[in-house]
Amino acid sequence: MSTTSNDDSESVSRADPRQQSQSPSMFSPVGDPTRYSVAVDEDDGHEEEDFIHFPTSPVQHVLADQDLHDSSWQNFDDDLAEPPRLRLESDMNAPLLQNGNQRRATPLNGLNYLNFITYCANCFVSFNVGVRGMGSQLPKSVDVFLEVQTLITPARWAYILWAPILVFEAIFAIAQLLPNYRARPIIQQGTGYFFFWTCLVQTVWTLAFAFEKFIVSFVAVLCALISMACLLTSQHYYRVRGRKSLVEYWLFRFPFYLHCGWLILSSVVQFSILFRYLTSNVGVQLAADVVALGAMLPAATFFLTGQPSGPDFVIPLVIIWSYIGIALPLHNPSDTLLATYDHSDIVAVRDSAYFFACTVGLMLIPRVVIWVFQEFCTINVVELDDASTGV
Repeated sequence: MSTTSNDDSESVSRADPRQQSQSPSMFSPVGDPTRYSVAVDEDDGHEEEDFIHFPTSPVQHVLADQDLHDSSWQNFDDDLAEPPRLRLESDMNAPLLQNGNQRRATPLNGLNYLNFITYCANCFVSFNVGVRGMGSQLPKSVDVFLEVQTLITPARWAYILWAPILVFEAIFAIAQLLPNYRARPIIQQGTGYFFFWTCLVQTVWTLAFAFEKFIVSFVAVLCALISMACLLTSQHYYRVRGRKSLVEYWLFRFPFYLHCGWLILSSVVQFSILFRYLTSNVGVQLAADVVALGAMLPAATFFLTGQPSGPDFVIPLVIIWSYIGIALPLHNPSDTLLATYDHSDIVAVRDSAYFFACTVGLMLIPRVVIWVFQEFCTINVVELDDASTGV
């Protein structure tokens, strides 16, 4: 009898430690934080497991002030990359809930609703006021641009860029409501309230511009640009670490790069319109046009060479689009421009726009080539020390 009892106890003690640590760890929504084990993947494709049991979890105090429902493992794209080399065994194998059911989706919060409502409100104002002019009761935004035309007012076809901006931001507004994305750090902390403020001041800009309040409209579009730049900067610090997520980029970052590029153009055009509104001195107006035209070049240079996260090609491409949209109408300038400026002035601004577009293009092409080689023609080499290889 005693021998059988000893054998039974010995068999229990030799049981697979996975069966002894089935509670989720501190990284899951529920579970016993005192049961903790670590699994380390080896390079030969086999899994060598060293189970370390602690009386209390070593991460218990580190994560005590964090929301357990918004932990880092929830934001990992299983379909885009492999799990980390060092991971919690209980996270990868144990059930997510103590009753064996799948983890419940994080509920929507006020920020998710605010992003969606703000986008809808901005679309409503932009379409009904900016595009339709409140049923012809107000001038359309394009008509106001042409009425106070400057040397850097882009062609009418250039404004078609608003269509993809609104489409991609609609995708963002819907995607950030979905269970897989709503709690991601790039939404909750990265985007934060910056999207709300951008849409809010852009709505103010649309209304002020329709009523030809050019000082208010210039301040509003400048605030929208600053808010969008802050959004992109904030997203840089809360994006997925250690790898590049295409899903995250196209859903949550690309729409704002596109929007930011257009806001740069809108800001410089509003700057030129402001001087046309404030003074009738042609020399001052011409100087404002030249300064505004050159102001887009440093922005393109920064996003190609100065970003800590590496080059981004969206804003430089939008700026090239803007320069071409400015230069082409000056081949056949309107009567307003011909009556205001000398022909030599118009030709100088037109050629300068082409020159700046070519300059951005010459900076863009080698950066694209380098990016292609880095992404598709290089091999990532990981050096392992003797301790990690077990030698």
